[in-house]
Amino acid sequence: MERASQPVSYATQRFTSSSYNQWVKIFKSYGAYIQAFEHLHPNRSDDEEYQFQIKGADYVFDMLLLLDTLKPLVDVMLQLQSLDNPVWKLKKLFPELIDRLKEAGARDKDALPKLTKHEKDVKVCGKFDGVTLLAGWLPKRNADGTFTWTSRNKTDIRKEHSAFVKELIEALEKRIKPEIEKDHIETLAVLDAAELVKLSCGKRERGKIAFEREEGEIESYGVKEIEKQMKSISKADHISDSSLNFDSRMRYIGNIKKAVCEAIWENKANWFLDADNKIIEKREKLISFKEIKCRDFFHKFELKYDKSVEIGILDQSEVYKSFYSNNFVVSTAGKEGCTIIDVALSKGGPEAIAESFYNCMRNQQQHGGQSNWVLTTRAKIAWCLPSIDRFDRLIKDAVEIYINGDEKIKPHRENMFFTSSRHNSYKVSKVVDRINADCGRCPFLVSS
Repeated sequence: MERASQPVSYATQRFTSSSYNQWVKIFKSYGAYIQAFEHLHPNRSDDEEYQFQIKGADYVFDMLLLLDTLKPLVDVMLQLQSLDNPVWKLKKLFPELIDRLKEAGARDKDALPKLTKHEKDVKVCGKFDGVTLLAGWLPKRNADGTFTWTSRNKTDIRKEHSAFVKELIEALEKRIKPEIEKDHIETLAVLDAAELVKLSCGKRERGKIAFEREEGEIESYGVKEIEKQMKSISKADHISDSSLNFDSRMRYIGNIKKAVCEAIWENKANWFLDADNKIIEKREKLISFKEIKCRDFFHKFELKYDKSVEIGILDQSEVYKSFYSNNFVVSTAGKEGCTIIDVALSKGGPEAIAESFYNCMRNQQQHGGQSNWVLTTRAKIAWCLPSIDRFDRLIKDAVEIYINGDEKIKPHRENMFFTSSRHNSYKVSKVVDRINADCGRCPFLVSS
């Protein structure tokens, strides 16, 4: 018997991606979904309202249309939640995302693959996943318990969809554009791994590499932006005290581009994954290297060798790791070039970092509910404190500093808390009496 994909409880997160996955499950198991409805309501009347909400042709048409439209947005959100994405990645992905949404709004067939595949079947009395679809009606429940029925056809749906896409684009641009157009993001974005790799596209001719881009374009790429960054880096105390030379007149971006280019053409690094997500390791001579345009926001390249051709997906995190661990890349880029990459990567992180903190906050919840401020404070304290089996030692060390002081902290003026209304209850102080106790308050939690 066919089983429906069990949907999890509706997403409590802010992320649209969680809700989107719910609808993907309904799409994949629509037949079983309707079968479950039939078993729950075997004696319903022909004009029962809820069957028109889930078996109507307009419902399925809406579902396919929105799954196709929102997929690029969800793909971008999931990429940006990855820990290995730098802070400027949204700037690179956002224009492409807007183009995808505009294509969906214009009903481009390539932008609506699910709808294009099933559209001819999504009609009154048509069949989708084995389910005979009903007429498109939208029943709306009124306050008095009655229903108002509104007819919906494909023209109505497309009109509503166009308005939805327009408002979605406007909302995204209003929220995101001011952030990605900031000067520091503009500066950092030139160090995007995919952009640096694209500069190396070309083919080998007569022992030399003929690049796809003009030589002047490659030479000038990122020069002005990195000059700004070097001025900022050189002011840092640990940089000025080191032997590194960050004279803004020196074009260290050239060394970075050279390191990336030679690592690709001389097989000095493994930055590409095959269709099975395995590293492509080749030691043959690379003949040509070119980008493959795709719609899934990944960066694909064709690598043509002497005896084979590989389609590789760029693993951008591996590109950045090479500036720390690959001897060839480190020596070619130089200390200054690697430092520029390091500083750029430290300027921010993905949403996944914030989400991990939200999970820590959620773990602090107790019965009755607490405000976000309380949960945030509890989470910070939990991060600062050591594990519970080290609490006694922590208190002992704190008492020692409190009474006797150390190199930085002077001894406390008095060992007695005279300001407390209960100070007579303690021999010295509550803290000292606590550490002198035979066992802790939670001995069953403290390891021996």
